Amino acid sequence: MNFFDFKQTIELNQKNENKINNFNSIKTFLFSLLTLLSNILIFLIFINQKNNNVSEIFFIFQIQNLLNEPINNFQFFLLDKKVNKINIERLFFILDIPEKINNKNQKNPSKISEIKIKNLNFGYSTKTLFSNINLDIKNNLIISGKNGAGKTTFLKILLGYFDDIKNSIFINNIPIENIEKNW
Repeated sequence: MNFFDFKQTIELNQKNENKINNFNSIKTFLFSLLTLLSNILIFLIFINQKNNNVSEIFFIFQIQNLLNEPINNFQFFLLDKKVNKINIERLFFILDIPEKINNKNQKNPSKISEIKIKNLNFGYSTKTLFSNINLDIKNNLIISGKNGAGKTTFLKILLGYFDDIKNSIFINNIPIENIEKNW
C-alpha cells in the first residue's frame, strides 16, 4: 500500500514555484531588454536618416508600443499557463490525500430502521458536549435546539465523521465504524 508523502509533494510544489519565479524574472528581463534595444535601434535609424521631424519619431514609438502589447500579452499567457499548472498540481495534491478507509467487516444497511446510541461520550479538547448519552432513535425524529447547542456535531457523530467513537452508535444493530463512510 502506498502512503501519501506530504513532505515530498510540498517540496515539489516549492520547486515549481521557484521555477515560475525564475521564469517570470527572465521574462521580465528579456522583455525590458527587447524594448530597450528596439528603442535604441529606432533612435539610431531616425538619426541616420535626414529630413526627419519630432512627430515622426513619436509616431514610430507609438507603433512600437502597439507591437509590444501583443508580445507582452503572449508573455503573460505563458506565465499564467505556468501558474495554472502549479494551481492544478496543488489541487491534485489535495485530491490525492488518501481517505482513511476501514475495509474490515463493512456492511451497508439497505434501510435504516433504528439508530441506537449507547454510553456516548464526546467533546472537543477541553469542552465536553455529550456525556454518557443513551438513545433509541426511530423514524420521524426532529432535532431542534438553540444555536451552538451541538445539533450539527450530533449529526456528524451519527454520520460517523469522528473516529474516536467506538461501539457507541449502532445503525440497525451494526456498529457505525463497520459501515462504509460513503454509504
